[in-house]
Amino acid sequence: MSVVIPAFQASSTIRDAIDSVLRQTVRDLEVIVVDDGSEDSTSEVVRSVPDPRVRLIRQNNAGASAARNTGIQNAAGEWVAFLDADDVWLPTKLETQLERMQRKADCLASEGSAYFADSQLVPFALHRCMPVEEPLLTFARLQNLPNAASSWIVKRQLLDEIGGFDTSLVMHEDWEFSLRLARHANPLCIDVPLTLYRVHAGNRSLDVESHIRDGLSILSRLFADSDLPADVRAHEREIYARYYTMLCGAMARVRRRRSAAYWGLRAMTTHPAVAGYMLSTPLRRIRRRPPASATFKL
Repeated sequence: MSVVIPAFQASSTIRDAIDSVLRQTVRDLEVIVVDDGSEDSTSEVVRSVPDPRVRLIRQNNAGASAARNTGIQNAAGEWVAFLDADDVWLPTKLETQLERMQRKADCLASEGSAYFADSQLVPFALHRCMPVEEPLLTFARLQNLPNAASSWIVKRQLLDEIGGFDTSLVMHEDWEFSLRLARHANPLCIDVPLTLYRVHAGNRSLDVESHIRDGLSILSRLFADSDLPADVRAHEREIYARYYTMLCGAMARVRRRRSAAYWGLRAMTTHPAVAGYMLSTPLRRIRRRPPASATFKL
């Protein structure tokens, strides 16, 4: 098993990420940290980890996708797992996914549910990854992707065949990657929280302009594909409307009210049924609250 951790200016969180890998119940693994041109002490923190399974690669800043691809190219394991430098795994993450994949024929990738947590890793929401029959349609609808980059385990051979992460994308490269996996990997979605996704001011998800540009580019390419399954193409308006709804929420979070109103209106005029989805947002937030009994050791 190879674990790839892209890191940029991650000195305050990278040790938590590495330690969560070294605490895995799966012991036969390597950890490849790709320092993507950090100017802080990220590399020094990695070098201080007293475990020979941890390897550091430094490169000029080229973005998270390029850093992950560098890790893939240097991975020796049969399986490759990804972990962002500000996230952490629960101890049985790898074991759970590997064991579940063994039960599903031709399964070449899997992901699990995730806790969203604050900067101190205290969870405030549980985003589930439910088993589905049509992963491509589900992922295109922006469902079942609680924390895609830090959730996936993928067969190395498949990565060689379909390529790694799209370096032309600043945002949503994990979504585009998940759409390709849905078409080639017979992926498994696991309704067990296995990852802690750290929400903080430095998250790239706050870059709303890149959301617009890259997300629409991904959808344009998806529906330009002549081999796209008919059941997905039939939901084109709904899929676009769901993406516009996501943009509405992203604009609202950064207090750009006019832009939020624009994307919300565009969502409802594209596919009026999403109005019900938008109105149910408060209920979904309540349902995502983690149970009071949710405790774990890191």
